[in-house]
Amino acid sequence: MRSTSLVCGGAVLWALVGSAIAEDLTKWKEAGEWQIFVDADAGNGCLMEKLFEDGSRMRIGYLPERDGGFLSVANQSWTEMTEEKNFTVRIDLDDVAFGGEVEKIVDDDWRGGYAFFNNPAFLDEFARKNEITITGPKNQPVSYSLAGTSKALAALKECNDENSS
Repeated sequence: MRSTSLVCGGAVLWALVGSAIAEDLTKWKEAGEWQIFVDADAGNGCLMEKLFEDGSRMRIGYLPERDGGFLSVANQSWTEMTEEKNFTVRIDLDDVAFGGEVEKIVDDDWRGGYAFFNNPAFLDEFARKNEITITGPKNQPVSYSLAGTSKALAALKECNDENSS
C-alpha cells in the first residue's frame, strides 16, 4: 500500500478554505449519480456532490483561486463529532492511503470534515479507484463506493474549464 499526503511538499495538512459548505451553488448538470454545481463563492470553481444511502453527502471540487481542490464529507446523523476543531483522518482509495488534518464542519444539521488538497495525484486516484474509506479520530471507518466517479470527474473538469474565473 502506498501512502501519501493530500498537500504537496511533504506537508500532511488539510486546511479549511472559505466557508466549509458552499452556499452559492448553481446546478450545471448531472453525471450519473453525481450532481455538478458551479460555486460562485469559490471563483466559479465547480464541485460535484453525491448523497449516499447512509445519509452522507460527499463533495469534491476545484478551488481555482487556490490552485487546488477540496473534499468534504458530512452527515446529519454524525452528532457525536469530536470536540476538536481539527482532527486527523486517513483516507484509503483502495490500495493508496492519504492522510492529514481536517477541519470540522458544522453547517445547519450537517457535520463532518473539510479538506483542501493541492496534490494532483489525489484526483487521479479518486477517479481510478472503486472505494473510499475514511477513518476518523474514533477509528470507526466509513466506506463509500466510487462507481461512476470517473465519468463525474470528467464532467467536473469540463465544468471548471468553462466556468472558473
